[in-house]
Amino acid sequence: MADRRANIDLVFRNGFRDFEVLPPPEVWESIQPAITVTKKKIVFPFYKVVAAVTVVATMSFLAYRLGVEISTSQMNDLTSQNRELFTPELVSDPLPVVIPVVKKVTESISPATGVAVADIPEFEPIDISGSISEKNSIDVSGRFITDNMLLPGIQAPVNARYAKVNSPELEAVTYQALQDNMEMPSTPRWSVSAIASPTYYSQFSSSGNELARQVIESDHTRASYTGGVGLSYKISGRFSIQSGLYYSSLGQEVGGVNAYSGFQQYDNSKGDHNFEVITAAGTVYTSNSDLFLNSYNLPARVQTYYSNDVFDPVKANLTYVSSTIYQDMSFLELPVILRYKIVESKVDLNLIGGMSYNFLINNSVYAEKDGIRYPVGTTEGLNTVSLSSSLGMGMEYNLSENLSLNLEPTFRYYLNPFNSGKTSGFHPYSLGIFSGLSYKF
Repeated sequence: MADRRANIDLVFRNGFRDFEVLPPPEVWESIQPAITVTKKKIVFPFYKVVAAVTVVATMSFLAYRLGVEISTSQMNDLTSQNRELFTPELVSDPLPVVIPVVKKVTESISPATGVAVADIPEFEPIDISGSISEKNSIDVSGRFITDNMLLPGIQAPVNARYAKVNSPELEAVTYQALQDNMEMPSTPRWSVSAIASPTYYSQFSSSGNELARQVIESDHTRASYTGGVGLSYKISGRFSIQSGLYYSSLGQEVGGVNAYSGFQQYDNSKGDHNFEVITAAGTVYTSNSDLFLNSYNLPARVQTYYSNDVFDPVKANLTYVSSTIYQDMSFLELPVILRYKIVESKVDLNLIGGMSYNFLINNSVYAEKDGIRYPVGTTEGLNTVSLSSSLGMGMEYNLSENLSLNLEPTFRYYLNPFNSGKTSGFHPYSLGIFSGLSYKF
């Protein structure tokens, strides 16, 4: 009897379950003038356009620099090949070399003018032809003796004597010989890195009605984290491409939704779920029949047959759990990132830009009290695959030739909405500072 008095609302509800009363026609005539039609505001997707322009500009700049680097590398390779093809080699059998030697200079008097004229000197050739490597020394001593007594202005003969002229043995020098004797430093092209980052998420949202706008304002994203392993390949001196596998989480805090346990004994519905909660990320469908949900601040966000005017959890002595439910979403990321090295020194500075595919692997909603989680259900309408863009700067401190410490502030924006519903468009963005170690090989 006591339970019957405590649940008098249920008695009346069951008694009038099939009772219907139609209002008089004049009531509708009074309501009709009070109805106002609100015009939908056109929200210009400014942030989408800015994000798309930023990604396109970044990818275009990186592609341009990649083309310049590849062209320069090809030109250097062609120059090296031409240098090897046209490197002169010393021959072992040169052409004959003839050294003219003055034997004697004579003087005669011209009959017409009476002036002394020097006769054309006679030359004695010396043949030193042959292989330079075979003629190590040439003795030309005593061969450069001239009688200068007959030359005007010279009082004494001048003896020009030369000792042996040594010709060292020369080897043919080729480009391959220079390559063998030169130590070329090997530059590592591959690198593997392990990075992790605490990530702050926020959102750009567009909505089509007043309820959706109120829901978006009341929901808050939580600090999450991202981590994984990346593999990078150095295309040229400044360009590299990176991929890998990362795990990322995104948390959503839905405030103003009260959760009570112990509702299973009052659950008489035959449907698959008792409550639907509208959130910015999508609609939550409950799967735990023991939890009762309601909202006093925004009652319209909790859709159920057990509304506040039908069922009172306090009168039913249900156990209060919390006034907040939490949405957890986890993704596996497959990125394709281009890096351009702006500054190359002890601390390298890189420009980072690319795209990532995000695969949904976890979708859960829960309430929490004293460290104990009470499962609520899942968020319906989430896209299993989403596409995000990223842009950031990377600082790389070289600890050694192969080991470096990385610090990368990165901004990411999700291009397509998280949910496929028509209530709101949930476009989260994140700001994270990735840090980790990379090994080059």
